[in-house]
Amino acid sequence: MSAEQKQEFMLCAASFLNASASSLLFGEKLLLATCLGFCVLLVALVFVLRYAMNREEKYRKLKNISEITKAVEEATIQAQDNERKALYQTLHDTVSQNTKAEQIFTEKLKPFIPQDLAALELYDSIQKIQKENLAGVRNILNSYSAGAQKDFCQNVAELCASLKNSTKLDIKLLIQNQEAFASADPKEKDNIYNIIKEAANNAFRHAKCESVSVILRADCKAGRKSLLIIDDGAGFDPSLVDKSAHHGLEIVKNRAALVGGTCAIKSEPGNGTEISVEWPL
Repeated sequence: MSAEQKQEFMLCAASFLNASASSLLFGEKLLLATCLGFCVLLVALVFVLRYAMNREEKYRKLKNISEITKAVEEATIQAQDNERKALYQTLHDTVSQNTKAEQIFTEKLKPFIPQDLAALELYDSIQKIQKENLAGVRNILNSYSAGAQKDFCQNVAELCASLKNSTKLDIKLLIQNQEAFASADPKEKDNIYNIIKEAANNAFRHAKCESVSVILRADCKAGRKSLLIIDDGAGFDPSLVDKSAHHGLEIVKNRAALVGGTCAIKSEPGNGTEISVEWPL
């Protein structure tokens, strides 16, 4: 091999080694870049998972709080219903029965009353007081057992009349398709009756209103019933209501839920309040 051939061979070998080294360096860089990219992706994935887990934990806590709040409110409603039933039974078995017995015995005394004007006037006054007492007891019993009564519409009318008399509010009642409400089950009657009672009392206590309208409708085609309670009071901002201090509206909403319905409250300062409840027919 000549000197020129040896030199050419050495140049080719050096060129090959340089190319190999360059290729190896490129491979190492590519591998390093791939590793770094994988690490960045892994870190990003960890952060995404942690964020998702934190959100899930927060959602679970909020859900638990919501469920606990709902359970407490339902328990409150159930306790009120149980107390009302117990009071109803007590009033019926004692005060009501004793008042009736007193009225019967008083009537039996009439033949023995001296037939003079003063004695007869006194006897008539006693009978009048007894009738008023018995009527008052019956009104109280009706308010405690509305759900068990057959004539729901009459009970609501008597409730509105009683509230009108005690609060001096101008309470207007409108019931459309009374048959649909009269045939409702006792649970529905009881809850709707108490929604009306709670809402009307809230209007009297808080709204400083002069009139309240109570409207009950049953739409057979749509398969829905609705209750609308409107007052002309001071109104309020629903977003600013402290639920921990004012349970009345939350109880109304929960009673609506107990009959499978929904409750919407519309109000603003100076424009009164509208409570709308809808539930299946």
